[in-house]
Amino acid sequence: MVNTIIDNIDYITPNETEAGLLANMAVNDIESAKCAAKIIHQKGVKNTIITLGSKGSLAYDGTQFIYSPAFPAVVKNTAGAGDAFNGALASGLAKGKSLASALCYASAFASLAVETPNASDMPENDSVLHRIQGSHYKQTISTH
Repeated sequence: MVNTIIDNIDYITPNETEAGLLANMAVNDIESAKCAAKIIHQKGVKNTIITLGSKGSLAYDGTQFIYSPAFPAVVKNTAGAGDAFNGALASGLAKGKSLASALCYASAFASLAVETPNASDMPENDSVLHRIQGSHYKQTISTH
């Protein structure tokens, strides 16, 4: 069923396991995530963002890859981390942020979310901005 609707998707955010299933390959590092993102894009998805847990995330829009490393975090609970990332990414995109900017915000948001003991405790915007400003965060953008 996924293959019948996948060409109507603007943004998809699979984790490593889900990306592997969609691309029919193992995804366990940045290079394999790039291959999977290309395959998923070829199926018709406009933007693929693969979450890689503590290794960060990788976005592909058909022309360029954006790799965002994970922000350092003192992990207390990973429940809801993907939901936190996706919500923050969607919020950033809805506010008109570029994919790179929304990806950075989502990464910072998720890093704060895993530092709380409960999945329902989500960080405030000021905390997210402070984490971004207080780090030496560097995205990598490439065409291959």
